[in-house]
Amino acid sequence: MRDRLRSICVTWRAGASTRFWEFNLNPWDTAAGVLIVEEAGGKVSRFDGSPFELDSRETLASNGLVHDALLYEFKEIFADEVWLHCLSRANTSD
Repeated sequence: MRDRLRSICVTWRAGASTRFWEFNLNPWDTAAGVLIVEEAGGKVSRFDGSPFELDSRETLASNGLVHDALLYEFKEIFADEVWLHCLSRANTSD
């Protein structure tokens, strides 16, 4: 997973990525990437749109232009109770 995060940071810096999402990550997996995205003018939040914090287990990052559309899609995806149950379990396990 860390290799994937490193590569997303590199592609983000190159302007090749517009969105990234992942869950059940640790602070050391996300800290640098979040900083890079935000410094590049992008937006990072949790899947529900609440602010990202280092202890967040959900990471939704975008170039900022597509963030609202991504939040809408995640709302539709997670409307299914099965997905919500899986997500809540992922947020409470280490």
